[in-house]
Amino acid sequence: MGYRVVVAGATGNVGREMLNILAEREFPADEIACVASSRSQGLMVDYGDTGRQIKCQNIEHFDWNGWDMALFAIGSEGTAVYAPIAAAAGCVVIDNSSLYRMDPDVPLIVPEVNPEAIDGYRARNIIANPNCSTAQMVVALKPLHDAAKILRVVVSTYQSVSGAGKAGMDELFEQSRNIFVGDPAEPKKFTKQIAFNVIPHIDSFLDDGSTKEEWKMVVETKKILDKAIKVTATCVRVPVFVGHSEAINIEFENEISAEEAQTILREAPGIMLVDKREDGGYITPIECVGDFSDLYQPRARGSDRRERAEPVVRQRQSPQGCGAERGADRRIARAPASAKGVTAAGVGPVSFESDLDTASSPRVKARCFASRRRPDRFDETTRIQPLMPA
Repeated sequence: MGYRVVVAGATGNVGREMLNILAEREFPADEIACVASSRSQGLMVDYGDTGRQIKCQNIEHFDWNGWDMALFAIGSEGTAVYAPIAAAAGCVVIDNSSLYRMDPDVPLIVPEVNPEAIDGYRARNIIANPNCSTAQMVVALKPLHDAAKILRVVVSTYQSVSGAGKAGMDELFEQSRNIFVGDPAEPKKFTKQIAFNVIPHIDSFLDDGSTKEEWKMVVETKKILDKAIKVTATCVRVPVFVGHSEAINIEFENEISAEEAQTILREAPGIMLVDKREDGGYITPIECVGDFSDLYQPRARGSDRRERAEPVVRQRQSPQGCGAERGADRRIARAPASAKGVTAAGVGPVSFESDLDTASSPRVKARCFASRRRPDRFDETTRIQPLMPA
């Protein structure tokens, strides 16, 4: 006997992908209901490539009694209203928003990482899903943590505009088209032009200078994997339509070689290691679109722990570009990297160490983003943020 499943927010990008995955995985559902706001009532939604369509119902009037589970993709505001109603009716809510992630009575689950924690859902009948960047990172970290115990993670993300929803994807398309034809490319969804640009700002800024997106990666990793792991995150929006990437530097307590890490990742569930070390022998976001099966892992490699640390972010660009220049070195404390095992790797959907130079000192770190008018100085827009151990 199958389940009765509700997809809340079925007409949005995430809701549609949920339906696609349910259909592709042949999830044992006897009945599926699609609900959304009153604006979407009556719309027909595709159930993957099955040829079946489901009529969307108004979430305001939906009867949750008798349904086994509901996949919520309606944002925190809507979830705050309807998740408790569904949960009280006996329907288990699996929420994609940030609302319940840090609630101590709600488990934050990544199936490949902490499936045992799901037992805690009975307290509120709700299961939380982590932030997109956290989810893919901890899948790669888990088997390595089991093997050598992770002390510290330094991660830089390259997040596609799909993370900002349909409005973000539309803005990248429209700005790109406008630039080619000579029309203005004014930002609406994002704080800066996203076409042919990168934006070191996702979600709101916090008092310490970090962004909420970066904070999420820190606290969610601790809740899912290990509260003792120290995490430093820098989250950047890039002009890619679909497919987040991350560059991760990992500091271990125990010795582990790059070759051992490759073997572990190759055998880990949910990971596809692609590391041929030749031209084109790696995976990129455009090749991952529509593949829900694996987390792609290119360019795993080791780093020499005897080398001195460099600035966390150092990019050389033209005077008109954005990025931290080597002139920032004098503003950033440097210290030898002294961990027993420091594994590293390159830019990809998830890996160990960035092609950017990254520091692995546990004492003092800094993050720099600057708009530079002259090669020899930073202007007032320079953002330098000390990052102390979490």
